[in-house]
Amino acid sequence: MEEKLMFYLGVILLLVRFQLSSYAGENSHDNGWNGFYTKVDYGAGSGPRAVAIGDFNKDSNQD
Repeated sequence: MEEKLMFYLGVILLLVRFQLSSYAGENSHDNGWNGFYTKVDYGAGSGPRAVAIGDFNKDSNQD
């Protein structure tokens, strides 16, 4: 009986986790690794690519 209860509790927790992660993905573009991605088209293939956003060479332009 206790094993069944633990099994169902585990299934429920997994479902809740995936539901919450889907909301995070819709709202903040969470890539699943606690980071963020911006969709970039490199002209080869499809899908999101991880990019860093900022002025890294200090030329007042976003790199």
